[in-house]
Amino acid sequence: MTPITPKPHDDSVHANDEKQPQQSHSETITSASISKTISSTLPSASKCDSATPIFPRSASVAEATINAEHSMTLHQGIRQFPKAIAWSVVISLTLVMEGYSTILVPNLFAMDPFRRRFGDLLPNGSYEISANWQTALVNGGLAGQILGLFVTGTVAERIGWVNACWVLGQLIASIVMRGMISDMTEWSYRIPFGLQWIFPLPILVAVCFAPESPWWFIRQNRFADAKASLHRLRTKPKSVSDVEFDLVLVGTMEGMIETNDREQRMQTGTSYKDCFKGVDRRRTEITCMVWIIQILCGSTFMGFSTYFYEQAGIASSHAFTLSLAQFALGLLGVIISWALMSHFGRRTLYLSGQTLTCLFVLLIGILACIPQPHTNTTSTFTPLNWSIAALLLAFTLTYDATLGPICYALVSEMPSTRLRSKTIVLARNCYNVGGIVTNVITPRMLNPTAWGWGAKTGFFWAGTSVLGLGWSFWRLPEPKGRTFGELDELFERGVAAREFGGWAAGDKSSVEGEGGVKEGV
Repeated sequence: MTPITPKPHDDSVHANDEKQPQQSHSETITSASISKTISSTLPSASKCDSATPIFPRSASVAEATINAEHSMTLHQGIRQFPKAIAWSVVISLTLVMEGYSTILVPNLFAMDPFRRRFGDLLPNGSYEISANWQTALVNGGLAGQILGLFVTGTVAERIGWVNACWVLGQLIASIVMRGMISDMTEWSYRIPFGLQWIFPLPILVAVCFAPESPWWFIRQNRFADAKASLHRLRTKPKSVSDVEFDLVLVGTMEGMIETNDREQRMQTGTSYKDCFKGVDRRRTEITCMVWIIQILCGSTFMGFSTYFYEQAGIASSHAFTLSLAQFALGLLGVIISWALMSHFGRRTLYLSGQTLTCLFVLLIGILACIPQPHTNTTSTFTPLNWSIAALLLAFTLTYDATLGPICYALVSEMPSTRLRSKTIVLARNCYNVGGIVTNVITPRMLNPTAWGWGAKTGFFWAGTSVLGLGWSFWRLPEPKGRTFGELDELFERGVAAREFGGWAAGDKSSVEGEGGVKEGV
């Protein structure tokens, strides 16, 4: 096997960078320059309006498209794809709904009216929901997701799919719960439950009008529909003619079809079992582990945060206020991640996030070992309790600036395009199974009627964090700046995870003799 050569120093890239300030429109790079190349190699854009891709394969077309993607900045991407961004935001209401639902039930465990209605009386006169009931209530939704996701993975490949912001939903739920804390009637928990039904209707309407994935159309050989979908997702710059814009769409489709053809040569099937064959086995492992690491790092602390704050010795009203501040920090973290992702690689951010969150949960466990001056968990708080709370706030900010959002970028980039929906279903169900396990043990760790570890639970999650950190160091590749075709090539050659960022895909000499069978570290 001939190794892939490191990325060469390309003076043309720097030359383009020097010319960029003279370009008044971002579309100059992605439209006019590409269309000039495409127009010289393609017979006619109208030829793409058939069921078969009869326009010729052109290395210059693919190269022009790839170069445009590599040189596009964040600002240019926003200007070029406002429609796609808008649709992503609208459809992401599903994640807002899910975030609201997932944080709602654990917060109820810290609400006095709910505990008095459904909990058991303790010797000290307080009420507590038993660990078994906490486990059952939290895991019910996760168990239901598993079957639904497997069905979705199959149905999506047959009829198409339009998929979905965790933190925003969690923040909304925290605001609602904090607003109801002074209500001692049954409506304090009935109203939060009822409010979650405001999400489905606007989501249903949005899905009816949302464009289908052009990748799905490509896999179904519906090239005219794929082009129409691309047209709906892209905005034609005023400085670009209709003919030039049409050629840009054709050039984009050329790259998509080439990627799909490559993946067909590597792996023809699109079933769940194909996710575990050849190079796709490695890609499935990475996608699944990226999501599982969100559990291993101790993110369950955030889900049970209000209850955790109470068990750490903070009064109920302060606990709900802290949860509200926590998810506000989470939203800030997501915004910070936008800037971080523009300047740092996915692997770098994931490893950094795991390291910091591991440090925070370890410090939480250490502080919990210091004797508390009170004997009742709802008594007057101390600076030590607030130090533990501050560490959880820092954990949330770090998590939502790194592990939280970066995970979604990675799980969409790691699978092959043909197996993406099924690979993500498998990965999400691995996350759900892991979530069920943690939701069984976490209430027992925190609940004084069970194991009663309280904040010492941080030691447990520090240990699992180390395991996840070790896996990421050896197995997590760097996909930043790569097209789907380039990622296919790197996986096919078995490039080691730690070497992804330093190799140039496309070196023909390094492809010969590989065969795409080796799986690198």
